[in-house]
Amino acid sequence: MKRTAMRGGTLEPWLRELAPARITVLDCKTGARFTEPSYVAAEYETVETTGRDPAAGGPRTFPHLTLRRYLAAGRESVRAVSDEEFLAAGGDPRDLDDPSLVRMASTVDGMDRFDSGFFGYSPAEAAVVDPQQRLLLETAYHALEDAGHPDAATDVGVYAGAGDSRYYPAHVYPRFAGQPGSVELVHSATANSLGTLATRISYELGLTGPSVSVQTACSTALVALHTACQDLLEFRCDTALAGAVSLNPSALLGYRHVPDGPFSPDGHCRAFAADAAGTSSGDGVGVVVLKRLEDAVEDGDRIRAVIRGTAINNDGRRKVGFTAPSTAGQTEVILAAQAQAEVDAGTIGLVESHGTATRIGDPIEVSALTDAFRESTTGTGFCALGSVKTNIGHLGAAAGIAGPAACGPLSTAGADHRELGAAAAPECEIRRGELDGLPAVLVQYAACCSAP
Repeated sequence: MKRTAMRGGTLEPWLRELAPARITVLDCKTGARFTEPSYVAAEYETVETTGRDPAAGGPRTFPHLTLRRYLAAGRESVRAVSDEEFLAAGGDPRDLDDPSLVRMASTVDGMDRFDSGFFGYSPAEAAVVDPQQRLLLETAYHALEDAGHPDAATDVGVYAGAGDSRYYPAHVYPRFAGQPGSVELVHSATANSLGTLATRISYELGLTGPSVSVQTACSTALVALHTACQDLLEFRCDTALAGAVSLNPSALLGYRHVPDGPFSPDGHCRAFAADAAGTSSGDGVGVVVLKRLEDAVEDGDRIRAVIRGTAINNDGRRKVGFTAPSTAGQTEVILAAQAQAEVDAGTIGLVESHGTATRIGDPIEVSALTDAFRESTTGTGFCALGSVKTNIGHLGAAAGIAGPAACGPLSTAGADHRELGAAAAPECEIRRGELDGLPAVLVQYAACCSAP
């Protein structure tokens, strides 16, 4: 890594022309809900996103055409794990022929290659820190750099979350378990705590705005984004970093499929497909740089997308089980976000859904979206519906950051339903009949509906 001085001097052409592109992120998850209708002529926050696609070995800027080309090419990051990789990761040779073991993974290459010297860590110090914290720190720096603010003013807020650490119990705690109360144990626990995630970024980058660690399970990234937007509107900071990370150091060991469970029997996620049988996990990290639009225009920043409104709620007990979604809760939060953004359903062209390919979750999402849209339109087939989980898997706490990164460039670039659906696999039996007469037109970004 190296520091570079870069400033974006002009607005993206689509923003100058105020092209009527519309996006909604409907992230329907356990815990908090978040919906993000966006309109390119809005007047709130600008967004710059930096992330790592699971198949890439380095930082990758997701906005604009990079992720769009990735999706249009039908790329899928979920891949088979070879026998050699499985054994090198600590797998039991006796499991190589276990038919219930699904050896598929979507991983971020190089999660162990933290640039410790750049941030002033010794190799021994860095080894104690959860790779999630290391990678998010690097990505936060890259996001500021890509946004043209490598030496950002100190009044920058940080809103970030991560999945539960799998690194600490497996690789760190055993080293100090016999030293209760020791300085080493306290230090290692702090270095892996979700509570110190945002603060580490603020400390290392010298940022003095609010520093808030967020943990709401799969909705973590979008709740962090929502919180950052609210603080910007309240002038608690002038720039904000929002993002999340989820890494599984043991991903190459695969998982055991349980019939009728939440995970796919073959490692592929077929959102909204007739043969949808569950989700698949993936690793990922992403950070967005947010500013109030008028400030970004005045500063000559490069504007990738604009967030017009956000909303958040919870189902309470209005669902069949703790981890299940509810139609009523999702409908309400969609309507709240539309009201806050001052848009009606007929102006929304793309919904990036949670889309986990579960037999309970997917139909509830479609039902909730339909109920909400019917409040303002009777139109049919005008809104595209997709899920990037078909490409990169379910990123857990980081899942929500992939949605804006995916649908922002697709919509602002003027993509229509035909272009969005160009990469759909012909082998995939979509539940198209179930969408007849409804607002949504199903699109799929990747040719991952059939096993390789």
